[in-house]
Amino acid sequence: MPTISANVKRLRKRKEWTAKELGERLSVLGVPWDRSIVANLENGRRTTVSVVELLALALVLDVAPVHLLVPADAADSDLYQVAPEATAGVGQVRAWIRGMAALPGTDGRTFWSEVPDHEFGVGESTAERREHDRVVLAWLLRRGGRAYTRDDGTRVFEWQLSERGGVDG
Repeated sequence: MPTISANVKRLRKRKEWTAKELGERLSVLGVPWDRSIVANLENGRRTTVSVVELLALALVLDVAPVHLLVPADAADSDLYQVAPEATAGVGQVRAWIRGMAALPGTDGRTFWSEVPDHEFGVGESTAERREHDRVVLAWLLRRGGRAYTRDDGTRVFEWQLSERGGVDG
């Protein structure tokens, strides 16, 4: 929760909004917050945020929810607590939240089996496919992966799994 609190405060200040203004913007979306709720969150007196509140905060602050949940300025290898008894590297957690990779120690087959066909590019327009490929390629290259196109036009993305079963890097 400290990450959410700090990120909300940082992003609110970047927009030059008061706590009252952020509360008003959330209220318009059906999340009845006011200045005191925002202040309590930012100062650590409020220690929980519902999923609805998290999504509304991300929406009004113009960021993806992952940027509220996981520190963007931490090293990929820094540990992040995903459950009371489970941690993973910050980079792995950010990729997991984005739906880009399973966490180490989890069943990657199950993880990928839940991805809808359209998110693999089936039925996407050419522009959507190019954007998807660009995002995936950038992520893979940062982690030592590679991409190529087969003779039949199939785009292939590859990366090396670590001995622990997770993505290296």
